[in-house]
Amino acid sequence: IYQVEFAKAIVEYQDLNESVDDAVEEVLINDEKKKEFNKHARVVNILYKAILPDPSASTYLSVRSALKAIADKIKILEPFQPDDMADVERQIEEKLDESIASEGYTIDYKKDPVDIGRLDFEKLKEKFNKKKHKRVEVEKMKSTLKERIEQMVEQNRTRMDFKERFEEMIEKYNNYSINVEVQFEELYDLYKDLGAEAERHIKENMSEEELAIFDIVTQREKIELQPAERKKIKEGVHSLIEKLKQEKLVQDWKKQQRYISDVKVTIEQEFDNILPNIYDRRLFTSTVNEVFDHVYQRY
Repeated sequence: IYQVEFAKAIVEYQDLNESVDDAVEEVLINDEKKKEFNKHARVVNILYKAILPDPSASTYLSVRSALKAIADKIKILEPFQPDDMADVERQIEEKLDESIASEGYTIDYKKDPVDIGRLDFEKLKEKFNKKKHKRVEVEKMKSTLKERIEQMVEQNRTRMDFKERFEEMIEKYNNYSINVEVQFEELYDLYKDLGAEAERHIKENMSEEELAIFDIVTQREKIELQPAERKKIKEGVHSLIEKLKQEKLVQDWKKQQRYISDVKVTIEQEFDNILPNIYDRRLFTSTVNEVFDHVYQRY
């Protein structure tokens, strides 16, 4: 019932686009509320489609459209999924809507698209306090950070602490531990830290590919390396990647055990030449295994 009343109230607004943003702001209190609303919106949508093609469905089109507009606006704020079928489903539903004689309204929620790859966080931070829909801005940041963190962790598994930090922050937000202004500041700080991490390979004079293996080798407990040792490991990692890509990672190499074994032996031999004595047998073995796992997952 409350979905219907909520939708009717939206229709009464003069500026429908603004009313959708207002509604989204109220829904985005936390992830639990967002999931609850999306669940109810899907139920209404399913029931609406179940009535089709009966013309009586037009009676409920405005209600269904309002709820769907809010749900779609929320969907836009979420990280992009390559296998997302929302656009296809939307096109089908629009065709169904066109088959019904109705004077229902539509809400143009695409006038302010969210391009999460081009958000200017400096400007967002300056303007945030003036924003009416602060939770929407925070949701944009969450989506941007989630996507970026997933990409960075996929490149380099040693960045898992960024993912854990982000998840802890989201859990805190969902428990109402801090207000939306503090959320924005914390997310912004994380964004800056991610930016510094993304540029670290430049400071290390390595490619992202090389840095991923270098971090696995060097970011070990109780390992303190001298500059000369770090330099030797960097050179060895570069040599290892070149050798693997040029000689060992043949097509479908994971499908034959002899190729898999050859890759692992190559890693062992290279590390045997470059790792200092502080890597005892146990540490050496675990390092080789982790690097092999990384190569197996990434190549």
